[in-house]
Order: sequence, then C-alpha cells, then structure tokens
Amino acid sequence: MARGDPAFPLENLVPYLRGAMFGVTAMSRRHAKHDPDLRANADRYVAMTARYQEAAKATFKLRRDRAQG
Repeated sequence: MARGDPAFPLENLVPYLRGAMFGVTAMSRRHAKHDPDLRANADRYVAMTARYQEAAKATFKLRRDRAQG
C-alpha cells in the first residue's frame, strides 16, 4: 500500500478476515505436531477475527442506517 492510497473499504473487511481465519485454521491443523502451542494461538486468533467480523458488520449496519435515515 502506497502512501496516500485510500483505506481498506469496510465492506471488504469481513471476507478478508474470513479468509484469514480459514488460513490460520488450516495451518494450525497441518502443523500441530511441530508446535504444541500453535492450536491455542490459532484458536485465540480465530476468536479475535470473529469479534472483528461482528464489529465490522455492526459498524456497516450503523453506517447504512444513518445514510438512509
């Protein structure tokens, strides 16, 4: 991202986080034998992305409601 580029659109955040969540889940399953803490870290990250997705959806809904009303 170059300086001056527009911010990442809020509408794209949920699919981006969903993809990140699936990627982390796959990596944690694939590499669980190599790092025993990986599963716990991945679970924490997945929970965090779920919270971010819910917050992004709520923010998007508020923004849409304000624009309509």
